[in-house]
Amino acid sequence: MASTDAETAKKELEAARSEVVECEKQIQAIKEALRGVPATPDEKPNTLRVSAIKVSDLAQGASPSIRLQLSSPVEELTITKLQDPLDKDAEGSFVLFEGVDTSAATLSVSANDADIPLGTSDIQDVAPFCTIEDGLHPNPKVSEVTVSLFPSKSSSSGSGSSSSSNSGATTEEKKEEEKEEIVAASEPATKDDEETKESDDKAEKEATSATPDADATTSKETAIKKEETNEETTTTTTTTPICSVTFNVEFKPSSKDIREALHDMLNKVSKRKAAAIDNLRKSAAAVSRAAPPPAGGSTDVIPSQRAVKPGFLNAKSKKVQEDALTKFYNRFLGPTSLLRTVVPVVKNYIIFFGAVAFFHFRGQFMALPPPV
Repeated sequence: MASTDAETAKKELEAARSEVVECEKQIQAIKEALRGVPATPDEKPNTLRVSAIKVSDLAQGASPSIRLQLSSPVEELTITKLQDPLDKDAEGSFVLFEGVDTSAATLSVSANDADIPLGTSDIQDVAPFCTIEDGLHPNPKVSEVTVSLFPSKSSSSGSGSSSSSNSGATTEEKKEEEKEEIVAASEPATKDDEETKESDDKAEKEATSATPDADATTSKETAIKKEETNEETTTTTTTTPICSVTFNVEFKPSSKDIREALHDMLNKVSKRKAAAIDNLRKSAAAVSRAAPPPAGGSTDVIPSQRAVKPGFLNAKSKKVQEDALTKFYNRFLGPTSLLRTVVPVVKNYIIFFGAVAFFHFRGQFMALPPPV
């Protein structure tokens, strides 16, 4: 049992050590990539290119114009025709947004057919289209999205006004009927009629006093049913899209976006490294507990039997044996020799004092010959 525990602890220790080494390599690669993406004042902004590929559920012969409105920065552009696979850069087949705020920008789509509004879409979040999957190799991200267009609010408000006018007409008719009934009831009646009316009124009062709760519950149920039917009709009218448009979205990140993605990767890898180091400590403690005690009954830990040796991440390479000529060159003529480190510093002093000594002791050699 003890041997199996020791083996599992050693396996966990090796896995934690390899995880720490792998995280350290990734951190060094990310730092190298960050040094390769410096911050410059004239760096280009990011770009978001949107082109329409297909329009579905629309009558034949229709040529809709699609308007795209971006929220951050606020900008509105129009696509006048669908993208041609043979000429993707044709004018009017795409729109290009620059300097998009990928964390807060939203996009809304609306379409018109010969100045007739077809509908608008729900607000789309731009962040899913502007992600950088690999900060070490940032490539443009291309994605396709299908957007459904629903009837605009103007048409729905028009239908609502017509329905309200119809309901107003019905209420007026009801009022007229009630007035006729009141006039008929106001005519003089005979005594027998009055007695029969009084008896009928008493019976009605007794019936209403006997069943007030039933009438209240039935009225509530009818009101709830009317509300449910109204909600069903409104949902059916608003959830049926007029058409759907398929877009091709291409996002090219800027240097700032790449740096932010690399910083996010660095934070994630640093957290993984901290968790791996914690697991490494726990595994080392488990290995130390599972190891058999040394002979003699002492419980002191021998330094040579440590589970994790200090400085295993900074392992030094083995020294290569040098021959005699290499040693002589490195000592007297190499870049680290005393001659090559001192001479550049004192050469100016040597030249100055040498010239002064020459002028003092051998100045006659520089004298001009006497005139003839």
